[in-house]
Amino acid sequence: DREAQRQLDIKRMDMEKEDRENAKIADIAFRNEQLSLQHKQIKLMEEKEHLERTKEDAKVVQLKRYGDALRNSVSKLGNEPLEIILFFDIIEKQFMELKVPDDLRVSLMKPYLNERARTLANRVEASHSADYKYVKEFLLNEFRLVPQQLLELFNTSVRQSQETFKAHITRLSMLLDYYLNSRKVTTIE
Repeated sequence: DREAQRQLDIKRMDMEKEDRENAKIADIAFRNEQLSLQHKQIKLMEEKEHLERTKEDAKVVQLKRYGDALRNSVSKLGNEPLEIILFFDIIEKQFMELKVPDDLRVSLMKPYLNERARTLANRVEASHSADYKYVKEFLLNEFRLVPQQLLELFNTSVRQSQETFKAHITRLSMLLDYYLNSRKVTTIE
């Protein structure tokens, strides 16, 4: 009976030893797998960082290219509140002609803003600071170019002594167009 107990103890010890060795092997395999996953994760992070750097470099190149193209066709915004309408008209035509991506428009527009407009544009919430349409509406509202003001400017417009008749008609047409656009008029019945 003692011999059978001894045989059982030896068998149990062998099984425990085998279990410990299997656990060690499984632990080593698990650690190797973790190490492999960490290496893959580091490699993916490096690739992501490289792609972001490349994307940023591409954005800088695009800003430079579009900025150079705009330099000769857009003038700096003057100090008269009404000039902002003409400014946006000109710069938007250039953006359309050059097919400037939406995410670059605010950055390309800022160098041409006057001090007041630039300060106002810099006050826009970070979540909207790259949204050209939002920044445009914000500036128009801050310059108080709301429909009532546009209508008043149209109704009280007088030709300046140094202004040609053609220039005055163009200014009146522009005021009327912006007034109608601000009221979202699409048809005249």
